Amino acid sequence: MNKVMLLAVASGVVAFASGTALAGPPAWCKDASADEPRMSDLGSKDSADVLKAFVAAECHPNAEVEAHRADIEKARAAWSKRLGMAEEDWADAVAYVNLGNGNPKAELTTKKFLEMTPVDQWIAMGRADSDSQGGMDGFYVADIFDAKLSEVGRLRLIDECIRSESAIRWASCQDDIDKLDFTKLFEQVHADSNHSPELRQKIRMTAYGMPSRLKEHAEKVEKRKAEDPAWKKAFEIAASSRGEWATIAAKNAKYLALAAEMESAMMAKSRSMFEGCDEKTFAALGEAMSTVPAKSFAKMHDVRDDPFKGFSYSALPVAVKFPAVNLAAIAVVICNQRPGIASELGAALASTPGMRGPHNFAISRMADASLQLDDMSKKISWPTMHHPYHDGTYLASAGANIKSIKKHGDHLTIESAPMMVTQEDCVSEHVGKHIERVHDDGRVDYERICDKTAMVKHDVSWAPFEINARYEKLLKVGQMFSATYGDKDADIIAIWASPKAAAPMWMLGGNLK
Repeated sequence: MNKVMLLAVASGVVAFASGTALAGPPAWCKDASADEPRMSDLGSKDSADVLKAFVAAECHPNAEVEAHRADIEKARAAWSKRLGMAEEDWADAVAYVNLGNGNPKAELTTKKFLEMTPVDQWIAMGRADSDSQGGMDGFYVADIFDAKLSEVGRLRLIDECIRSESAIRWASCQDDIDKLDFTKLFEQVHADSNHSPELRQKIRMTAYGMPSRLKEHAEKVEKRKAEDPAWKKAFEIAASSRGEWATIAAKNAKYLALAAEMESAMMAKSRSMFEGCDEKTFAALGEAMSTVPAKSFAKMHDVRDDPFKGFSYSALPVAVKFPAVNLAAIAVVICNQRPGIASELGAALASTPGMRGPHNFAISRMADASLQLDDMSKKISWPTMHHPYHDGTYLASAGANIKSIKKHGDHLTIESAPMMVTQEDCVSEHVGKHIERVHDDGRVDYERICDKTAMVKHDVSWAPFEINARYEKLLKVGQMFSATYGDKDADIIAIWASPKAAAPMWMLGGNLK
């Protein structure tokens, strides 16, 4: 090799001249593999190759390395700065190089989202994006962290965001791009002592490559904005939504914390973490519902002939538009101790814009704005939202005026009051000669001809309802109720004082006014 070598580093080009030899490899080299130094890799465009070359040069130096020791150290110092590494952090580099193309060991130090360390957040968001956390994606998990999102977590979110081709996604994470603080990020990685060294180094390497990626991303964003005014509007809406969300989050901190508690239990698949969840989640939902005006559900009732267009269909999407109800509903759905209500609320949450955190909320606000491209031949492609509650379930309910209530063990049998309908019926008929149908077994049906009609009253009330006995103290004869449809152990959704009441007096655990 020539006396002078060139090495490309982030800040420019460093000339290598001969230098003095060091006494021996540093302490962090103790686990380094015995790779022969490849000096040419110090000029590689692949940062992983450069890192490997530095480790080999420091840990297993040869005569060529010793001849250029001073300049190698100068170059390594420049790389250390760009990677946010102190001298002892090079032990992480050794582990990273030893791993090669394998996946770093990544274990969480806690089961609770809101207690996660910065590196825990990286792991949790990665697991979500690999669909191993009950349908949550990285954006949803970032919304759980919300104000507690670390710079390491923010880097993980941005990494996923700019991989997407969705400008709606880009708009929702632009605030994170603007706020990303590399100094704090490297401090958080350096402070971590609970995770594998190769994982810490992987995070640093991702951060190292981020500035150039963000530059390319910014060019894509500006190009997209220039294509249509709607894209520029999307970014404006997303930006303004952050302040709006901060206000909502401050007012609903207890509901956010409860949702995070249930999401943690779901992620951990822990029975003990779910223990007692029904009482506190349904109480929270009732408290949230009590803030909603009863008139919001005026003139909404079940439809006898169509349970899929009844009270649940009309009322629940309205209810979950209130932030407190939306967040409390998430906890009830994940707790899932009232399967009927959990299914209905899950369907309602899935059919309305999300309010889980700043990113989902930003997308909700963009959806509310009914953004449309000027080019009528094109449409905005909205990103798929992954959330830990039911999707694809139909909103359905059935109810009636209560005639009687009888308790049988853990359920109530409710008989509905007669629901009389007058219709014209045939009251006299005779059999004609025309064959209407021939059965496979040879039987023949002849037409029936009506001789006389009359107006006849029919009771079209529902068959007796089977309701969970937990609602016994709420129900009284003479009231009207709406319950989850198709369940043998149905949950009560709402109660009216009487069939003449315009709006329910109780709904989803809360007394309405």
